[in-house]
Order: sequence, then C-alpha cells, then structure tokens
Amino acid sequence: MHYRTFFTAFLATGLVTAHPYHHAKRAVGPGGSCGPANGYTCPSSAPCCSQWGYCGSGSEYCAAGCQPNFGNCDAGGGSTTTQSPTSSPTPRSGSVRDIPRPKIGSVPYGSVIVNCVRNGDIALTFDDGPYIYTPHLLDVLAQYNVKATFFVVGSNGNGDIDQVAQWSDIIRRAYNEGHQIASHTWTHPDLTTLSSEARREEMYKTEQALANILGVFPTYMRPPYLAIDSASEADLANLGYHVISTNLDTKDYANDSPELIGNSERTFDEATASDPGSASYIVLNHDIHRETAYTLAEYEIRRVQSRGYRPVTVGECLGDNPANWYRSVPQAQLGTFNLAPQSAPSSEDLAAQGFAPPARTCNYVEDPNSAQKLFALV
Repeated sequence: MHYRTFFTAFLATGLVTAHPYHHAKRAVGPGGSCGPANGYTCPSSAPCCSQWGYCGSGSEYCAAGCQPNFGNCDAGGGSTTTQSPTSSPTPRSGSVRDIPRPKIGSVPYGSVIVNCVRNGDIALTFDDGPYIYTPHLLDVLAQYNVKATFFVVGSNGNGDIDQVAQWSDIIRRAYNEGHQIASHTWTHPDLTTLSSEARREEMYKTEQALANILGVFPTYMRPPYLAIDSASEADLANLGYHVISTNLDTKDYANDSPELIGNSERTFDEATASDPGSASYIVLNHDIHRETAYTLAEYEIRRVQSRGYRPVTVGECLGDNPANWYRSVPQAQLGTFNLAPQSAPSSEDLAAQGFAPPARTCNYVEDPNSAQKLFALV
C-alpha cells in the first residue's frame, strides 16, 4: 500500500508518524493484500507479494517489483529485481491508470452507499478541502480522539494538492493521525455532465496526486454535488471505487456564519434524536467553511457522544478492513513525491497567507418539485 524505500527510510528519521495499522504484527492479509502499508504477508498458496501489493504466483507477481519482505519471491520462480523508474510522472501523467484494481472485501463497488452497516455508527465526513480551516478541524478531532473521513479535491483554485506544500502537509497529517482520505475528484465537476474519458481523468489525476503525497490512493470517493448516474456508476465501478453519498446533510454550506450555524446544529440534533440502536448516519460536512471547523464539528462530536453513538470513519461504518481503503503505488510510479516536515501548518498560519476560497464547492438547493437536487456551481 505504501511506497517502500522512501517511506521506510523517512520513518526512521522520526519526521513522519506511521499510520496506526502500519504497526500491526505481520500476518497473512485478508483478501490477498500485502505490503508495507498494512504489514500483511502472503500465504504459501500465493507466495509472492507483487509491486502492486497483492499476493499471487507466476511472473506477474513474482518477477519485477516483487516485495521479498512480504512474501517468498523465489517460490514463484521470479526474480526480486526492483522496477526502475524511466521518468518522474506528474499528477497529470496518469501513470496510475495501469495499476490493478481487484475488487476485494464486501463493500459494493460503483453503487451509491448512504448507510452504515451497523446501527449506532456515525461517520463524520468533510468535503472539498484541504483548506485553511482544516488544521483547526484536525485539532478538534484529536482533542476528542475522533476519526473522520476527508473527501479531498485535487485542484480547486489554490494549486494542486501535491504541488502546494501546505496542502500536502495537511493531507499527510490527517492520514497519519488515522483519518480516512478519500477522493472528491480533481476539479469538483458534476460527473454526470462529463464523458467517460473525462470522468476517468478526474479520478486518475486525483489518484496520482494522493499517491505522490501518501504513496497510496483511495478506493473510496464521493461525487461532487452528490450527482451520479448509471454511466458514472459504471465508470467508478470499473476504477474500483466505493461511491459514498449521505443520509444526513447538515447544509453547513448554507449556514457559514455565527448567526446561521445553529440551523446545521438543529438538523444534526433532529436526526440524532433517533435511538442509536435503530439508526446510523453518514454525515455530510465541508471543511472549507470556517463555522464547520470552528463550531459545528465540535458540536456534532459532543452530540454523538451524549447520544451514545459511535463516531467512526466511512470505512469502519461499512465494516471494511482498513487494508482495503487504499491501493498501493510502487515507488517507480511516484512522480513529484515530496517529504513533509514534521508538523502541518496551523489554520492561523494559513489564514495569514491569503489563500482564496476554493473555486468550486458543494452548494446546492432542493427542488421542491423533484427528488433530484439542483446543483449550483460556484
């Protein structure tokens, strides 16, 4: 799941904190996954851990790029030669497009998901970042020891996430603190208005940028504006994505002021008045809004705890093993990979740097005459 040489060496310097499940005792992985990101090894029946992080036999798994620390590359008759990069791909190169995308685990691929599988779970999610308020939100989550899911946009008016050090640092901090990182596309378009090729490019570019930052890219995504159709579902299924929507929209985007944020709090209160034994929620928030990061998130956490719900990531809410949340990217496929400093910038630091608001955000209104949403591109 992770870049091997760079990440392992950099952990040794103490400048990066390992993701929690990197420290798990090595064991045979579920669903045939293996490699340094999850620490899983391969069984004797499928002895070779390929450069892509999956167990098998034969030259596809045991030859170039086979990872001997997580399997027996000799058992499959292949060599342990490491694949050498021929170039340094940028996020726009699409070099991740040839990575195998096996559909492992029990969570559906391509179909829209709106509910957790276990009553009592609440998955707090945050869309459209990273932005200047995200560090403060991470501070709040850390204060309460709550893990959330961030659906990040690759390029949304303030530079590409792997080219602007501040955004890379924030994403890496969130990941290292145990939060789930997921895709919200590259430029936040309505996917239903794009061609199949354009939809794929939106996903590929985001994958490459996240791989450049983390060494992995996610198997979870949320379509911008929650807009989805059968053609989009088919493309996302082929790319190996779990498509996440929501069953609790706080409409924080319409209430981003001290005077209005109480509307979002009341929406959250009304939903969570339900008995935790008979309800679960995937909550839609946006970390690009100040009141969400500074007021609403803490309110939601305290409400969740007081009502007896369990705050979880989307992956946990769906009963998915953390090893399935990401796909590994070989070191040779990492383009402009940069090493983060020890700590990400604070919200105060970022506010002083004058970043513009994100170019496109999830503002939408309900059509009273239709079950569909009307999407306002801003």
